[in-house]
Amino acid sequence: MKPAALGSLVRRYVEHRRSLGYSVHACDLRKLLQFACFHHSEAPGKPLQAEVMLKWAVLPGTGNANYYAKRLIDVCGFARYCATFDPQVQIPDCRLLGYGHDRVAPHIFTSRQITLLLQRARNLSTKCSPIHNLTYETFLGLIACAGLRTGEARALRVADFDAKNRTLIIRKAKFSRERVLPLHPTTARALQRYLDARLPLAPDAPWFFITATTAPCRPVIFAQPSSDSTRALSPPAPAPRAFMTCATPSPHAMSPNGTAPEFLPGAISCC
Repeated sequence: MKPAALGSLVRRYVEHRRSLGYSVHACDLRKLLQFACFHHSEAPGKPLQAEVMLKWAVLPGTGNANYYAKRLIDVCGFARYCATFDPQVQIPDCRLLGYGHDRVAPHIFTSRQITLLLQRARNLSTKCSPIHNLTYETFLGLIACAGLRTGEARALRVADFDAKNRTLIIRKAKFSRERVLPLHPTTARALQRYLDARLPLAPDAPWFFITATTAPCRPVIFAQPSSDSTRALSPPAPAPRAFMTCATPSPHAMSPNGTAPEFLPGAISCC
């Protein structure tokens, strides 16, 4: 297969993935184009060869096992796409070099732990912004009671919140699926209270949760808890620098004073 034809297939494959809602970045496109050139140099004029894919995946020879595995997984996806046009294309087992990541077991926060996290957010010692503490307290409370991922919460805009109908529009969702999220009345009141404090400081900033520079709120990172807080947490606290995310919606509601959720059975995980 000529490099120009293979490069054209790479671009068609990337557009196909994007049309299905997957995020394919410029570096991913560049990586596949590099593979196309490598395959042409190793097996000019031939359909995709499994041996060549494996040889390319372990280049340049200085990476780790996850890096090699991820390269093979990426090129196997491209090979499966090419096989729909050419039955002679070889598709190796994409797990030959591993899974490409070391998945950390999620930590399920208890109601008591989340309440403690909100208290710590409320008492943060910082001079970044007059609403810095309120921003992170509301941010954590929202992902706990509404089941949002941190990326979805950070991408929220002021226009996405409808206080009258108590809804949020989630635009930056997984696989780019937009959805409307109903809110508990106490959650809607807590968000409105945050907006009342935030809008006078940055009325033109489109983002819902902002930093002192009016940029979107940064990802939430938790340090290792102190011995006192560790004793207060049961089961043990999550590992250091763990990102707090919510994989599934849960029917938590923020309390009327907005300081801690009224927790009902649900799932909030740290992974």
